[in-house]
Amino acid sequence: MAREAPGLDQRRDRAPADVDSAMPASIESALRRVRALTAVLVAAHLFMSERDVLAVWAIFAVAGCFLALNGISWIAQRNSPRVRNALGVLQLVADTAIVLIVVWIREGDSSIDWAILVWPVVEGAIRFQLPGLVATWVAVGAGYAGWNHLNDEAIEWQTLGEQLVVVVLVALPTAFLAKHLVDEMAAHARGREEAERRGALLKAAALGGRRSTSLDVDSILDVLRETIGQMGFADPLVFEIEGATGPSLLARPVKHSKDVLAVPPGDPRLVAAAEARDSNGVAVWPRDGETGEVRRSSATDAAKRYSVLVAAPVAHDEEGVVVLTARWPSGGAPPASQCESVELFAAQAGAALRNAQTHKELESLKDRLAYEAAHDVLTDLPNRRRFHEEIERVCGRGRPGDLIGVLFLDLDGFKGVNDRYGHDRADDLLVQVAKRLRACVRPGDVVARMGGDEFTVMLTRLEGPAPAIEVAERVCQMLTEPFQLGGSNVTISTSIGIALGPADRADAGDLVRRADVAMYRAKRQGKAGWAMDPASLDPVSDGAS
Repeated sequence: MAREAPGLDQRRDRAPADVDSAMPASIESALRRVRALTAVLVAAHLFMSERDVLAVWAIFAVAGCFLALNGISWIAQRNSPRVRNALGVLQLVADTAIVLIVVWIREGDSSIDWAILVWPVVEGAIRFQLPGLVATWVAVGAGYAGWNHLNDEAIEWQTLGEQLVVVVLVALPTAFLAKHLVDEMAAHARGREEAERRGALLKAAALGGRRSTSLDVDSILDVLRETIGQMGFADPLVFEIEGATGPSLLARPVKHSKDVLAVPPGDPRLVAAAEARDSNGVAVWPRDGETGEVRRSSATDAAKRYSVLVAAPVAHDEEGVVVLTARWPSGGAPPASQCESVELFAAQAGAALRNAQTHKELESLKDRLAYEAAHDVLTDLPNRRRFHEEIERVCGRGRPGDLIGVLFLDLDGFKGVNDRYGHDRADDLLVQVAKRLRACVRPGDVVARMGGDEFTVMLTRLEGPAPAIEVAERVCQMLTEPFQLGGSNVTISTSIGIALGPADRADAGDLVRRADVAMYRAKRQGKAGWAMDPASLDPVSDGAS
């Protein structure tokens, strides 16, 4: 899978329980401050009431315990939710024990002694809401009642009960307020996390859209797959879907791309793609029956999470719909923000893909028109214009000592074939002649149709007249063999004129003119043969007359 956008994977992997099941950092910090204030009040009360060595040691002991608990709280804040909960229980137990010890030391002789019992109960309410309040209040009440029993009922039981009721009444609103506060903070954290996720996804979509402005179809598809991977999806695949439903659904590569697909009929990706095409929006597959709910793994198969497919239409044209499919690897349905970002980016990439496909089609049309303008429609040979361009390109660029040869051919008896068999059969004959001419020359030599029944051949890298004569004789021999035209054997011949010139300084137009003159000389000599331009026999002459 492609590398994800920075921070997106951490936000995706962070479970909601991280926010809901542990004490928020701001409340943990507030508890540390309240604990410190409680330590100061207890120390001041001990110092003011008992000015002896024991009181001093008690003050230091209480202050040290509270300071140690604040240290534990600071460490817990930087750990996982499970560790924070465990250390929270430890702090609550320790605070309860310290407060009870202080009450036992002071023997409950003032209202402040029992009033500090409120602190652990309030802390329990804040940390664990109503269950924490009840558990802490029961522990404090049991410890306070035990002290009272051991001290021969120093406090009347009615008074002790009233004090404990006051404690719970003070802490009870705190439990409800803490629950609402924690819920509000959790909702705020989830909203902030969702906003960060959406921001990261939109940034990835925007960057992907910016990178998909190429006019190359394969480049756009690569960017599309990479960006979808950065959004947290796996195995992205882009293809054109055709067919209505069921077995008729087929996937084919995106037009003008080099993709090779392996999507068999009946593949779930086809089903998801068809749903996205029909709804013209993001589709999540599979779904459960009529409820439309995304299918999830059962409790007995928790280890094997069902892989959910997401599909989105990318581009529409007359031939079909380009669809993106990807797998959501985390199990269950992907968040709505993921689907929205996929749909947004798919639309951006679709516009770029259509532009690239249109550009490719225009380039192909341009190339085809250029090819047709330079080639004969019937025989697919270079036409007169292309032949002159090729010979102009070669003349004057050859090595000293090399020769360029031009063979000018005119078919003997072609008019009779045209009159007897008609234009269609005559055209078939010209196509067969073109094929035989190609077989008579080397790769790199040029065979062209000049028009009608006239052809030319350009030979390069000749060391003398002999190779050109060999080609002319081979052409004459091959064209005298019968041609099959509609079940009839037709025999023709050809007259060929040969002209040669130095490759480094020959004149293209003069070579063609001299070959044409030599061809007519061959016809006057009895046809079915070749004639050499006289000037071509002088190797140092450029053939100018």
